[in-house]
Amino acid sequence: MPSSGRGLVVVLSNEDIEQQRRSEAEAQSRQQAIESQLVGHIRHAWQRAHRAKQRAERRMLSNLRQRNGEYDPDKLAAIRQQGGSEIYMMLTAVKCRAAKSWIRDVLMPAGDRPWDLQPTSEPDLPPEIEQRVLGEIQREAEEFMLGTGQQVTPEMFDQVLQQAREEVREDLRQKAEKRAERMAETIEGLLDEGGWSREFDAVISDLVDFPAAILKGPVVRQQERLVWGETGEAEVYADLIPTVERVSPFDIYPAPGAEGVDDGYIIQRHRLTRSDLYGLIGVPGYDEDAIREALREHRDGGLTEWLTQTLDDAEARANDDDTATLNEDWIDALEYWGEVPGSKLIDWGMPESEVGDPDRDVSVCAWLIGRHVIKIQINPDPLGRKPYSKASFEPIPGSFWGRGVPDLISDCQDICNAAARAMVNNMGIASGPQVAIDVDSLPPGEDVTQVYPWKIWQMQFPSGGQGGKQVPLHFFQPNPMTDALMAVYDKYSKIADEHSGIPAYTYGSSDVGGGGRTASGLSMLMNAASKAIKNVVSHIDQGIIVPTVRRYFYWVMRYHPNPDNKGDAQVVARGAMALVAKEQLQMRRLEFLQQTANPMDSQIVGLEGRRALLARIAQDLDVPSEDVVPDQETLEQRIQQEQQQQAQQQAQQQPAPREAELDGAPAGEMRG
Repeated sequence: MPSSGRGLVVVLSNEDIEQQRRSEAEAQSRQQAIESQLVGHIRHAWQRAHRAKQRAERRMLSNLRQRNGEYDPDKLAAIRQQGGSEIYMMLTAVKCRAAKSWIRDVLMPAGDRPWDLQPTSEPDLPPEIEQRVLGEIQREAEEFMLGTGQQVTPEMFDQVLQQAREEVREDLRQKAEKRAERMAETIEGLLDEGGWSREFDAVISDLVDFPAAILKGPVVRQQERLVWGETGEAEVYADLIPTVERVSPFDIYPAPGAEGVDDGYIIQRHRLTRSDLYGLIGVPGYDEDAIREALREHRDGGLTEWLTQTLDDAEARANDDDTATLNEDWIDALEYWGEVPGSKLIDWGMPESEVGDPDRDVSVCAWLIGRHVIKIQINPDPLGRKPYSKASFEPIPGSFWGRGVPDLISDCQDICNAAARAMVNNMGIASGPQVAIDVDSLPPGEDVTQVYPWKIWQMQFPSGGQGGKQVPLHFFQPNPMTDALMAVYDKYSKIADEHSGIPAYTYGSSDVGGGGRTASGLSMLMNAASKAIKNVVSHIDQGIIVPTVRRYFYWVMRYHPNPDNKGDAQVVARGAMALVAKEQLQMRRLEFLQQTANPMDSQIVGLEGRRALLARIAQDLDVPSEDVVPDQETLEQRIQQEQQQQAQQQAQQQPAPREAELDGAPAGEMRG
């Protein structure tokens, strides 16, 4: 029988020890069963998503080869079997480079951002402010009636009250605009720290090359910072920073039938090294025991290919490149964003207070390596949205994957390649004469494989000369077909301009016919071509920029320590507007400034409008507008000072009153 007490040893019988062992074994077995349910749930989702992506993955591999100027293995084998040239015309690469440059010029302007924050629509007065305004107007009305003895009619009271409300709304609107600007500056700083420029540039490349481009963020990571102390010594400290990252289209697996990232679950495949996985120990949310078990299993030779082999893995192994060698050192991990029954989460050990109703499906983020769930947490987004943004060069309604530039001009690329191969082969054949020889006329050992100037051919003729036979050696020249094949190439390269929406003249080609030979005609063509790229930019605006910045806005509202930046605002994309050339826009503003520089227009525009226009022009010139153009408050103070000075000058310039005027005599009579 067990006994316990201070200074005494607890003694257990054999039956108690056996019971304790059975309880621990049952608890461990129950925990393993629960974890196996989560593992099975995630792996089943992975298998379905992997099967559904097979067709899109083949397209992406084809796009990658087309972008790099490589034939598909089957087509290359057919070309080599036929013989001849294997030339590949880099038409797709040229179009992709032009598209990326065009989009970068629009969405990554120097010194500006392609998005902005604006306060929400007309602000409503809070009840406490409404009561305060009403109380002040009532007090002013009472003072007015006591001071003048006049009654304040309801119409007068409503008019004054409405005016006071408008003044308060205007004050709230100005404060909201200042908060939105401070919030935008905060988000811009966080994006710069989180690698926005680098990752967004890679996303633009994916958008052009592949059926979809994916940007993930904010992802909070621990980064080391170097700061200098007052004594000049360097100090390193770790800080949590929200970052963004480009996700390869090969590594994202949406749910079957999904159109967007929030339709069903989504899985991201990670390729981790042992040091990457070990670095997750101690990070909040990750299970240290599960991570160490995964490291031990990998050390013993496991977890090398626990996932179904993807097409890009098969391509790497077929090419026997460095990527295939690295596969043996990688540890595959699946990051699952989707719904899990609440009862499973409670059984797994998550507090019921966080899960809520056990019968409800809860949106979670879970990491799986083999049979180890190294992380599971409830989706931090209150609406259950996932931290991914997706856009396509040309979306396909109802499909997650759209079309990239290689998809749009694949047929043109194939025909141009065929024309180029035929042209090279024809040039080789037609570069010199072809020779026909009567082999019966050749003596034994005569070499007929070489033709060179002053070559002497040995022939055997019957006795008595040629005996009426024809000349045994005949030269003829094959017809060159270069012009016809070049016409085919030019035709389909121009069709590629139409299919891609990126004409050659937009990136410097001088081969422009018709109206494009004049400056005004070329300008009209450029404006027409910009309509296609505007459509692409709008896809990026609404698919990637706005959702990402909105998630950063929510993150700042929830976690940023400065309350002065916080307030209701909405994200507005400015990418499509930037397609208007800044030089032309600046020229139009200068023209407007000159046209309104007259007394009549100045009365309409006013000093406030003039100040806003000058501030905008200074901003376009990359000049600090606050150093050149005063703000509204400073301008009003200047106007008041000038009015006071003018009043003083007028008072000083007025003549002193005469004696007759002091006596009350009319001035007119005095002058008479």
